[in-house]
Amino acid sequence: MHAVDENGKLGADLSPFYLGGDFSGEAYPFRRSSGRPFLPWQLYHASGGAQHLFSPYDGQELVEASLDLSVLHQMVVHTFRDASWPQRYVVNLQPAGVSVVETVDGARAEVVTDPASLIQFESIPDSDGQGQPMIGQFSAGGDPGKMEETLANMAGRVASDAGVPPSDIQRLGGTARSGAAISLTNDGKRKAQRRYAGVFRGSDERLVGICAALYNRATGAVEGQRYVEGGYRVLYHELPLSPDERRARREDVIAMLEAGLISPVGAYMELHPGATKAQATRAILEIRDPDLADDFRDDEDEDADA
Repeated sequence: MHAVDENGKLGADLSPFYLGGDFSGEAYPFRRSSGRPFLPWQLYHASGGAQHLFSPYDGQELVEASLDLSVLHQMVVHTFRDASWPQRYVVNLQPAGVSVVETVDGARAEVVTDPASLIQFESIPDSDGQGQPMIGQFSAGGDPGKMEETLANMAGRVASDAGVPPSDIQRLGGTARSGAAISLTNDGKRKAQRRYAGVFRGSDERLVGICAALYNRATGAVEGQRYVEGGYRVLYHELPLSPDERRARREDVIAMLEAGLISPVGAYMELHPGATKAQATRAILEIRDPDLADDFRDDEDEDADA
């Protein structure tokens, strides 16, 4: 670990200060079983960085919009609680029938009222020249319903800008939840999963290999007890299909299969997202002839050994 100057050149060795020792050369501890050194971390970055490793500003609109929507939601809560009713006022009037109540803190003037009672007012004594008595009200400070609707529309636009089709955004019932109350349909969620899977799959697979190598070094695992340190394949499980979705997909695949537009292997892969061609072939052989499936598995093992 070295300091880097403003020109990008390596400076003083800072390993003793930050790492507690010198780990250069043969002293470097992070090595695979073959002895090849590796960095004990995996870099993740979103797409859109162009020629750079990553763009710190790519997708910032989504982050800032999330913060803005949170603030605006609190404003809706404040309006609903403190400013969603009319403010009444009187001029040159005071409540009639005021009674004085003695308390431990002294006398208190009060008027007992409720929504079903009639409140009487009387002119303030010595109010000559101050104008006629008036009773009125200001309108409510805000309409929570309209504010909530505006907030939901803003959240929908943010989701659309993030790549979610507008048709996949739907309101959840008549009462809002968390201020935005939007949700993607299952199909929209699966599309988003597939889109992000392409970005993260490579890093996830390398990370599994790094974790395996770190475990082998930390435990001193010997041959036969070590985890494989590479060649992993990450499979992301999508949201399960509903009964209606499964039936529709099955009927569509069967129709294409009967029309000769898709092979049995392709049909299996269509019904089992994430399955490889080899896995689909083996599964179909196990259904039709288990002996052929065993032969196919043996051939795969021989190819892997080679």
